[in-house]
Amino acid sequence: MRPSHKKLRRNYEILTGVIDAGVCEIAKDELLVYGFNIKAMTELDLREDGTMLYGIYDIQYFEKANRMIEIYRKSDLSPQW
Repeated sequence: MRPSHKKLRRNYEILTGVIDAGVCEIAKDELLVYGFNIKAMTELDLREDGTMLYGIYDIQYFEKANRMIEIYRKSDLSPQW
C-alpha cells in the first residue's frame, strides 16, 4: 500500500471515529495526538466566507477561529438545488 493511501485511510478512520462518537467539533491538537495528518486530504475548497474546506472522501471539515475542527459527512447536508 502506498504511503499516501495509508495517510488518507488513517485520517478517514480518525474522522469516522469522531463522527461515530456523536462529536461534530474536536480540537485540532487532539486530532494531531490521534495521528491525524493535516496534509493528507482528497478535497480542498474555498468557501464564500474565505474559510478553507477540506475533505477526505465523504467527510468534510474546516478549522474555526478557536482551533476547533468542525467535521461532517457530505450525506448529512441537505441538497442545494
